[in-house]
Amino acid sequence: MKTKSTCWLISLLLIELLAGCANPPTAGVLPTVGATGMPENPLLPATVTVPAPTSTLLVTDVLTATPADQPNIIRECLEISTDLGKLNGKNYGKIIFNRDSSTPVLHTKLKAPYVYELGTNQKKNIDPPKADAPLVYIIADNSFFVSLDRTMFVYHVFNDENNDKLLVVADRNGETLATHLIGPFYIRNWVKGSWVILSNYEGEISSFNPYTLETKGFRDDFPNRYQPIDIGRGLYGEVHYDPSLTKALYFVRESQSDQVRYYIVIWDTLNEKEIARYPILPLMDRYSLVDWSLDGQEAIFFDGSLVSLHINGEVETLLANGSPSFSLSPDGKKLAFWLTDQDWKNWSLSVFDRETKTITDYCIKSVYFPAYPPLWSPDSQNLVVYPSDDEDNTEAILIDREQGFAVQIAENAKPVGWLR
Repeated sequence: MKTKSTCWLISLLLIELLAGCANPPTAGVLPTVGATGMPENPLLPATVTVPAPTSTLLVTDVLTATPADQPNIIRECLEISTDLGKLNGKNYGKIIFNRDSSTPVLHTKLKAPYVYELGTNQKKNIDPPKADAPLVYIIADNSFFVSLDRTMFVYHVFNDENNDKLLVVADRNGETLATHLIGPFYIRNWVKGSWVILSNYEGEISSFNPYTLETKGFRDDFPNRYQPIDIGRGLYGEVHYDPSLTKALYFVRESQSDQVRYYIVIWDTLNEKEIARYPILPLMDRYSLVDWSLDGQEAIFFDGSLVSLHINGEVETLLANGSPSFSLSPDGKKLAFWLTDQDWKNWSLSVFDRETKTITDYCIKSVYFPAYPPLWSPDSQNLVVYPSDDEDNTEAILIDREQGFAVQIAENAKPVGWLR
């Protein structure tokens, strides 16, 4: 697989890892400071009860995936325009852009993250909270997550003096609503209305409600969970909770006689039982993602193919020629991914319609492996993608699937979230 140079990214990750090792809190408990200026939440989630760990493993039948039907591929090749006037008159929402840290040159090309309003071409820089002089907060490169209703987002900042990490909650205009000290934890996701999932490099999982300032510890010690030493994130390295926080997907290793087997398991945290497992070859792609559907009924991941593991026990191979860089639409009906050949070259943006079993290839190419998954609009109609054609120059492209055009909306800025 052809990728960009990762030395710069590894250096930044090491810096953040060292920062995370300072002053570790008690397992599952986060240090707390007051929030500022947070509005009342009309939809506070119900309290989540996390059962105590158990050593009993209730093993379900080992599932095999239903073979994928051979999809029909339709090519609707789009020319990439630079005419932003094409976006006028339609409410596309706003895109959050952040720095790209994959190379030193790219990292320096964007001065500050910003919120960009599509259709009006207005940009607003995201300013981190002020620290007590002489400290300065720095926005972390890979920390932006959008709420499920697409009206707010979170990110974290740190400073070089004491390595404190501060979680920041912002509205759709980038204005700070609340801050919260999170110590060595980093942001994993925003689920269930107001719950932000956090994790640290020891694998501890916690959550934070920015409205009530409540924190909760979550389990990471599931039966037979296997966490490879050299992998901190992705399909193999983390426990992946669904949006309802009642199901967890994780990687399992079991030894029987002289054989070692690996599985992906879904665990029902309310009833304390395993509800599905899928045999998998270990470390197919160490950075492979897990994408839960918003209703928590299925989890999609890459194991050489794109596979859907349902909580009712069904397993479906969605695409035999999928890729690790994919994204499930909010309505669960479509998959955006990068179509490629058997040699993992010639990446092309495509959308798989799960109802019609049709792939639409938009002929938007990426020379290098497109590591950042496509972004879906809140209404599941449009996409923003970030192909990788040049190590030191990039562009973000909006695809209007309904009207059939593609427009470049940014240069050297990585799209990280789509707001209403």
